[in-house]
Amino acid sequence: MIVNGNRLHDMRRMLRTPRGETELGMSRLYDRIFWLEKVLLAYERAQLAEWRTEVERQRIKDEKPYTHTRIAHDDISINLNWETRTDRRLTQLNCSISADIRSGYVFRCDADFDPKIDPLEVVEEHYLGSTQSVNLRKQYRNGDGAFTAPLMHFQRPTARFDEPALFASAIGKLHRLIYRTDKAFDAANLPRSPDAKKSRSDGERRATEIEFLRDKWFNFVKQERDGRGSFQGIVTRDTYTKAASLACVKDMIPLGKMTLVGEQEGTMGRVVPHVFRKDILNDRFEWAIVSFNREASSDWIDQRKDEFHISFEVWRDAHPGLGYWDALQAWAAANITPAFQSLRDGSKSPWPGPNFASKAYPQLWLRSPVPRANEVDKVIGFPISSPRCRSEYRKLGIDDTIQDPELRSAITRRMTMATLQPVSTFQNALRNRVSLVERAGGRSARKGSSYVNGSAYNPRVLIAMLNIWRIYYNVFDWRT
Repeated sequence: MIVNGNRLHDMRRMLRTPRGETELGMSRLYDRIFWLEKVLLAYERAQLAEWRTEVERQRIKDEKPYTHTRIAHDDISINLNWETRTDRRLTQLNCSISADIRSGYVFRCDADFDPKIDPLEVVEEHYLGSTQSVNLRKQYRNGDGAFTAPLMHFQRPTARFDEPALFASAIGKLHRLIYRTDKAFDAANLPRSPDAKKSRSDGERRATEIEFLRDKWFNFVKQERDGRGSFQGIVTRDTYTKAASLACVKDMIPLGKMTLVGEQEGTMGRVVPHVFRKDILNDRFEWAIVSFNREASSDWIDQRKDEFHISFEVWRDAHPGLGYWDALQAWAAANITPAFQSLRDGSKSPWPGPNFASKAYPQLWLRSPVPRANEVDKVIGFPISSPRCRSEYRKLGIDDTIQDPELRSAITRRMTMATLQPVSTFQNALRNRVSLVERAGGRSARKGSSYVNGSAYNPRVLIAMLNIWRIYYNVFDWRT
């Protein structure tokens, strides 16, 4: 039912008793969804362990020095309405998706939300009581002696969370406790008991202390929350989510060499060199950046593909002795051109943005002539490549042509293999699962977000549904 497009309330109606006297509650429905997720994740772990063993056995049999895995990585945004229908607010969750380029197997689909965190418990543990002085300021020493200074955001124990939302959720939980206490006594028409007064006073004091830290110390943007029921969990920073997701992918694939293909985004530039530092130093990691025309119309895509097929067929007729793959490599090597931005004054500017303008990365980016998987007008960069071609490639400028035939051949092989197609295919399948996206409060990234009544308001449920659909897509959903 989850993968076939049923809504949550439709599931409740399907799972009720034959005569319809008793209908499943939402809590029990969530428990069943979580149970199914747990079973499928255990099944996936067992299958991956068996697969890694088989890959290692085949590597030894073929006498290869290592296994080379190529991973495509991209993001998708889902707008989640976990608020009430009165305010109709949406919260955006970003999901980091990693898939194998050869097989299309989706290893990870991680949302930037940690469902195990209690915001109130985390804030009080780290910023109230005996740990306050340690987690708010740090002692330093210079020539004049010792002094203290406030911790930067990345030095704080809550650095991986969206801290304004974390503090707002902690305060909201205390206000919710006070509200429910008053409501219960008013409904029973009873005076406040001493314990209730003490609990209420304690909640107000704790909320005031947290509000003081948020407003006066951290100067976070104040976020108003309504009186909805609270739940466990908090949004995490995009940088942390992407780093954790890529680290998990590294542990899931066989030991050996890895090529990562991703989009040109600033977060990747801050994360990848740290997550794969040891692999980079051991020459077991390569990184390619792909950008293509996402706004291309279907007519333009068809035109570019027709131009490619006509040119490639002419090349094959002129070189009948080459096989398909060898002919494609030779044709691509003859047609690659440097990519750069032309300014109004006629000068040339590097193609990548400031996050990839470091001197540690090569300046030359290339336009790929191969429109693979409807990815037309592709521009590809190689921030981290094999040492065999890294030194020569870094010497080239933004508009240079690769003259060395061996380097040109090596770069062409990597360029034709660089694609985001397996992740894009999974994203399209996810978007076409209308029930999943409606339950998340958005119709798709292309059409924009909208509020949908009755959709999943607990992000933990959405994460479970994404995991269930991912495993079903990998194992049970037939596709070419």
